[in-house]
Amino acid sequence: MESPLYDTDLTPNEQRRLATLALDVSGALIKPQPLTTILQECAEALVRHLDAAFARIWTLDETGALLELQASAGCYTHLDGPHSKIAVGQFKIGLIAQERLPHLTNDVLHDPRVSDPAWAEREGMVAFAGYPLLVGEHLVGVVALFTRHPLTEMMRQALAFIANNLALGIDHKRAEEKLRVRNEVVETLNHLGQLLSAELDLQKLVQAVTDAATHLIGAQFGAFFYNVVNKQGESYTLYTLSGVPHAAFAHYPLPRNTDLFGPTFRGEGVIRLADVKKSPRYGNNAPYHGMPADHLPVASYLAVPVIARSGAVLGGLFFGHAQANVFTERHEQLVVGLAAQAAIAMDNAQIYQQAQSAVEQREQFLTVASHELKTPLTTIKGYIDLLLRRAARTGNVPESTLHSYQVLEREVGRLTRLMDMLLDLSRLHAGRLHLEQEPVDLAGLAHRVVTTLQPTLPKHELALEGADQVLLVYGDALRLEQVLQNLAGNAIKYSPEGGRIGISFERTSDRVQMAVSDQGVGIAPADIPHLFEEFYRGDERVTRGIAGLGIGLTVVQHLVEAHGGKIRVTSEVGKGSVFTVELPCLAG
Repeated sequence: MESPLYDTDLTPNEQRRLATLALDVSGALIKPQPLTTILQECAEALVRHLDAAFARIWTLDETGALLELQASAGCYTHLDGPHSKIAVGQFKIGLIAQERLPHLTNDVLHDPRVSDPAWAEREGMVAFAGYPLLVGEHLVGVVALFTRHPLTEMMRQALAFIANNLALGIDHKRAEEKLRVRNEVVETLNHLGQLLSAELDLQKLVQAVTDAATHLIGAQFGAFFYNVVNKQGESYTLYTLSGVPHAAFAHYPLPRNTDLFGPTFRGEGVIRLADVKKSPRYGNNAPYHGMPADHLPVASYLAVPVIARSGAVLGGLFFGHAQANVFTERHEQLVVGLAAQAAIAMDNAQIYQQAQSAVEQREQFLTVASHELKTPLTTIKGYIDLLLRRAARTGNVPESTLHSYQVLEREVGRLTRLMDMLLDLSRLHAGRLHLEQEPVDLAGLAHRVVTTLQPTLPKHELALEGADQVLLVYGDALRLEQVLQNLAGNAIKYSPEGGRIGISFERTSDRVQMAVSDQGVGIAPADIPHLFEEFYRGDERVTRGIAGLGIGLTVVQHLVEAHGGKIRVTSEVGKGSVFTVELPCLAG
């Protein structure tokens, strides 16, 4: 059972302060901004809501041995100095990281972990609190603050809660950044892969390379020996053959680190021999001292290492012919080129598999993180509802306080919707977003949405057109309402001065068109092709100050297409936008 955000023993004022702090930190952690910017905002929120002298946040570096200062707010805002980099186990911050336990004191002057009590006395510091930032057993950083007043129970609860959220947020951001870098690599390689090879199956890929090279250079047979690593981390060698059946080599051992084969497997360069039997490399190793008696006759020999961009030797291409002097310099160049293509394609296949695994991890993380963030939001909402009911019952709550409750209620609702969209995005990527389809009247649905939204919009007028008839489609009513809610919400959000929001319908013989229009800021032509991309926010000069993550339209497009429809947009900067959804309709 989840523990509540705070004890009911806290005063109403403490409850409000804690709820507001939690909202500010949760809101910062889901912003699509750099980690340092997010952590600085969180540190400022700690100082502001807990009346701290200063607050700081460190993150653990990749070595796991050093804490790096990322944010500092209050009377100290610099990020340099002796505490900018702290070894794990050093000073009180390093000890918190090492022990993975919080350290709190209301007697800074006599705390043995405070290294400079004279400074503390001079600055009037009374209390200190530091918490490790842990995701399970995994340490990601430390958060700490000093105050000029004793720590209260509310502050202890707040810091414990915020430390948990900070840890999840840092872990999420780091995973997101790793995925971004990895995806950039995958996208680049996929582009090259389309030019070099469309095959992602390693066995098929190397077989195709072996066949092509054998044919191009006129070899009687070719072989590609390559190393693979299984899920258990065990390395082993596979091979493909061309020009001869597998049975021709089935009873021979794999090539060994001999004078002839070794240089290729070590990546030392190309070996091209006019007659392998006349080479000093030939015949020096037991047990055969050359080729077995029943081996296919080989005179001309060509071997090319296949080397990854990292420098790792992936394997080698080997070719033979019974006649001498068959392989020319041109043949060598052809195979070297094919070996480079093979290396790129093999890297591509391997990274593709890793990327698929990374995407699965990302979706799992999004699901877990969204649920983790929704749990405290649900708790906060419960307490806000309690405060609002209490205010309504007593009738003696100041107007400003009641307004604050209402602002908090709206912000919790906004954050909850953002979490829902993140979960939807995760389900879409994983193919787990299922539709409960039935006949749905779009006109009736639109009337319900307008009836719900209009009372909350003092500056906007929602105008329905063409909704005086039954407009049946086959779909998921909740998801179709989500589409309309999102489009209408965007129209309202991007019309900050108010005005008319049009929701119009037009029916043809087999389609229904639903258009949502506004008279707002509009969309730059360069932004329109990217509107439905994940996390795309458009021109900052237009979107600055307008909240959002850039995922709503992505979800809308997926939902519309899942219903067999399509969505398009027309817009003019300064004059507004029109989003048109087209869906197949039912007779009726």
